[in-house]
Amino acid sequence: MSDKLASPQLSTSRSSGAVEHLPINAPQPLPSAPQSKLRRLRQKYQRQLRWLLIVSLVITLVGGTLLIYELRTSTAQSRFFARLARESSYTLKSGQSSESWYPSFGPYDLRLGYTRIPGIINNLLENG
Repeated sequence: MSDKLASPQLSTSRSSGAVEHLPINAPQPLPSAPQSKLRRLRQKYQRQLRWLLIVSLVITLVGGTLLIYELRTSTAQSRFFARLARESSYTLKSGQSSESWYPSFGPYDLRLGYTRIPGIINNLLENG
């Protein structure tokens, strides 16, 4: 009896004549329409996320396979440089080029004599 006095209750009667006692401060259930709409939205986003993950996985697998193939065979690299060589051209003109440059330092440049090329060219031009 003391429990009934501690929490106020609301009496409701059903069509069957039974009286149901509910606490007044009890949380009332939300209407079913917003819950079903929220559930549909959640399912929609879950489907979109699932498809996004599947597409990302497929793209990653295909890209990884192509990358491994390229690293092993260098097919794309050879096609790129073959096209570049096919499209490039040059022309020969008389005289010395003003755009030529020669290394001035470096262990292999010194050892192999590449740093002495400008002096050799001057010597050749002077002595014929």
